[in-house]
Amino acid sequence: MLSPFTPHLAEELGAGRFPGLVASERFPSVEEFPRSEVAEAAEAFLAMVEDDLRNVMRPLLDRSESVPDEVIFYVAASWKRLPELWIREALESGATANIGKVMERANAHPELVAHRAEIPKYVQRIAPLARSEGPPSPIPIDEVDVLRSAQGYLVKRFGFKAISVHREEDAEAVDPMHRRDRARPGRPAFYLARRDGAPAPPSAG
Repeated sequence: MLSPFTPHLAEELGAGRFPGLVASERFPSVEEFPRSEVAEAAEAFLAMVEDDLRNVMRPLLDRSESVPDEVIFYVAASWKRLPELWIREALESGATANIGKVMERANAHPELVAHRAEIPKYVQRIAPLARSEGPPSPIPIDEVDVLRSAQGYLVKRFGFKAISVHREEDAEAVDPMHRRDRARPGRPAFYLARRDGAPAPPSAG
């Protein structure tokens, strides 16, 4: 329906910006657009989230069950970044992720003191996973912002009716199955919910 008007609209919008007709101008090349490492990191992060969702939902879809109504994402608390970094540093050097050494380093960081009880459990759970994973992206992104910006895309991609995104430390009221503890930097946890009271499939983090 718009095809008869598009050329005229293009000429109006491009008036004064080109020496001739917009329709006769060359199409811009990829090289003319600046590369954004943040955008690429966000795209890779979102692809990983999609893979995690598919892996958890695959058994459900294989049984021809309906898609859960809602997915609730839990983005990792900021205190987890340093312990995970130290775990990876130890593994990359050929050592093991020693809880005692992680705790020693944590003592030098005031922001970690309040989480001393949580750090050993986190190290025990994360070390085996980090050993089998590739290195994380060195480019920091705002995971909450990326997930919220992608809500419409994920709804269409998977057929959810609703998506919500919460920071781990603020999610107690929306975490009936205590999934938020599984959230990691760069790898949000999530809970798949049904609104009719039927049991949802296992959720991941």
